[in-house]
Amino acid sequence: MGVGNIGSETRAKYGIVGAAVNVTHRIQAEAYGGEVIMSEAAYRLLSDLPVKRSFVAHLKGVHEPLTLQVIDRPAAAPQAAG
Repeated sequence: MGVGNIGSETRAKYGIVGAAVNVTHRIQAEAYGGEVIMSEAAYRLLSDLPVKRSFVAHLKGVHEPLTLQVIDRPAAAPQAAG
């Protein structure tokens, strides 16, 4: 994985490249509007999060299927009139 300035003096940006970035992008593409999805490996590190559902995804460029977790986000509390 590489991080740094990409481009020239006239047109430059700060970017990140590498396999982990590609897999993260492909996991993100599996989400529907408003969903938070994470890999099984990431979920194990944060296992106290409530899971709405799990599913297996076959991602381009990844040899083995990945189990992904859709995190159950609580509904927003109603705003108090003020």
